Amino acid sequence: MKNKKLAVGFLLIFCCIQLFLILFFRRGIFLKPYDEGYWKDRYEHSQYQLPISQRIIGDDGLYAYSGYRLIEGDDPFSINVDKPPAGKYLIGLSILIFDNPAFSGLIFGLGSVVLFFFIAKRLLKHTVTALFVSLLLLLDPMIASQFWISTYDIIQLFFLLLNILLLMQLGKQSEKKSRNINLLIVFIAGISLGIFAEVKPPFILPFLLALEVIYLIRQYSLSLSISLVAGLTLGVFIPYFRYVQLHSLLDFIRVHKFMANFYLQSRLRVHHSAIWQVIFLGKFPHITSGQPLTVSEWWLMWPVAISGSFLSLWLFFKKKLDFFWKLSIFIIMFSLAFYIFIPTYPRYLILILPFAYLVLARIFINLGIKTKKLLSVLVILYGLTNSIFFLPPPVTDSLDVFYYSLSKGYFQDIYKENITNGDSLKMTQEEFRFTALTALRQAEVESMEIQELDKTATRWKKECEVNLLITYRTRNLGKFIEEKTVKLEKLNGQWKVVWDWDILLDSFLPGYSIATNILPGKRGRIVDDKGLILVEDALGSLISVNPDRMHSEKEQEMLEAIYSVSFQSHITLQNAYLENALPNSFVPLATNFIPLTRDKKQLLESFPEVKLEPYYTRLYYSLDPLSVTNTAYKECCTRIYSATNYRGEKGLEKEYDQPLSGQNGGETVLLNEKGERVRTIIRLQKKDGQNITRW
Repeated sequence: MKNKKLAVGFLLIFCCIQLFLILFFRRGIFLKPYDEGYWKDRYEHSQYQLPISQRIIGDDGLYAYSGYRLIEGDDPFSINVDKPPAGKYLIGLSILIFDNPAFSGLIFGLGSVVLFFFIAKRLLKHTVTALFVSLLLLLDPMIASQFWISTYDIIQLFFLLLNILLLMQLGKQSEKKSRNINLLIVFIAGISLGIFAEVKPPFILPFLLALEVIYLIRQYSLSLSISLVAGLTLGVFIPYFRYVQLHSLLDFIRVHKFMANFYLQSRLRVHHSAIWQVIFLGKFPHITSGQPLTVSEWWLMWPVAISGSFLSLWLFFKKKLDFFWKLSIFIIMFSLAFYIFIPTYPRYLILILPFAYLVLARIFINLGIKTKKLLSVLVILYGLTNSIFFLPPPVTDSLDVFYYSLSKGYFQDIYKENITNGDSLKMTQEEFRFTALTALRQAEVESMEIQELDKTATRWKKECEVNLLITYRTRNLGKFIEEKTVKLEKLNGQWKVVWDWDILLDSFLPGYSIATNILPGKRGRIVDDKGLILVEDALGSLISVNPDRMHSEKEQEMLEAIYSVSFQSHITLQNAYLENALPNSFVPLATNFIPLTRDKKQLLESFPEVKLEPYYTRLYYSLDPLSVTNTAYKECCTRIYSATNYRGEKGLEKEYDQPLSGQNGGETVLLNEKGERVRTIIRLQKKDGQNITRW
């Protein structure tokens, strides 16, 4: 008994150590108040509102904002419509109570471990082993990572474990009082199963429900199975109470049909071996490209536990085996088989791992005492050591996010998420964004490529320096390159950049401006044997749009008018002026690649949001207007001609590309607040290409 108490004490201490490590290393996430204004802007400019937007919002950000919207009273299917609403409401409740969505992960993560302990104790009939396997679950990086992320998986696991634990509490029905208590327990278990089904699409629900109904009928009575189904029905309905208020019971049924069709008609690529690669290799094939990605949460216990489950598969057919052991094996095997046929992500293991550890513990408990002690010590030391290296946020994660936002010009995200000294800059988020983005647009910088040269950092230092090489590609004057040194500091365990305006452009300061002067160089014209011009560089128009002046009812007509002269698709043009536009500013979208007729020009100018400016462009009279393309950088959403950047793509333009090629001249200079030149950023001599006569 003394040894048992000592073992329990040690295991509880290790559980507390692991929980402390999670809270300590990720404390910055829990200390950050939720900024609904920022996340509203982030969502409205993300891929969920603008299909080709590169301002990506992750699942945790989407789920948190969805939860906030729903807890504020919005229609449950006004956002994140492919997911049921139960998880959204619970994450929203975390924001309402704690002003932070991450607490939902902490609460349901801890709750899942506690429920798992009681399930393990009931099945293993051994407190120390149950506590050990619960510690194993807590040490699992995939489970631990859910403690600070606002996702649905850990919430779904909680309600599944609650359902199973409640069914385990059923007593004998020899007395009326006991029967009534059992009815209540099963009813609550049904509610839990219903909520489980409404957190994420419940592929396993029909089979799980069938097994539980059969179990209740065989072991107890038909009335208990009816109570389970009644509770399930209520559990499914509860998250839709607001939806039914706004719509109807018939719409409640229709929305489930919609969600089912959404997943049945999904065109995401299925990698049939993905789940096995995740478990045994720690690799995950990218959903679209198939390229193997490293699963940072992987640890050795995954292949051990899953292998143990397969070795124990024969137990499923053992008649006298406890129903809940069979249920555990069924959940593991059915889920693994199902994941072979759907697009699968590593976090899908969250529903499997607790049951795999249970089955592994059944094997473990039959080992000799000395072997168990040795394995226990090794696993705990391995788990804690792994946590010490896994839990501190690596500087590379923060840098990757920073590089992406910087290269795309998302300075509002940099201010909110990436820098530590926003307050000392003495400007708001919008002022910071306006200053930085205006400077780049004055310099006509359209693309930034960031190359990391070297960095000085370890997980345990509080400061870090990174040397970068940034290649800026401009619309008209080619590229220029600058070297940077970026400093980072740890703030509440999170790596943040110490912002310096030199990161943006060397010697730049707020209040400075950038002037760009262009001397248009010309790509050569192509003339046929009769002297007719087939294509030439000539004065045309730069077409810009101000989204703040737009009349939405005429937007499609406006897009069609721009498309007809630029040959850039509607969706890309729309993304260009909506994704990252400055307030009340004109966003350059395209130049005309065919001559503007008087009627076409009048049509474009009739839209109050459209502005036409004189601009040298490539005009096609007989050849295909798509014969040239921007080869200097990936011009995602605009099509603005530049003799410097556009080269022959096909036909005669490609055949005679070399002699035809020209380049713009001019310079870009940095000016101080007095308008005095601080430095010349880039200077280029103009060059005209040769004219070609096609005989």
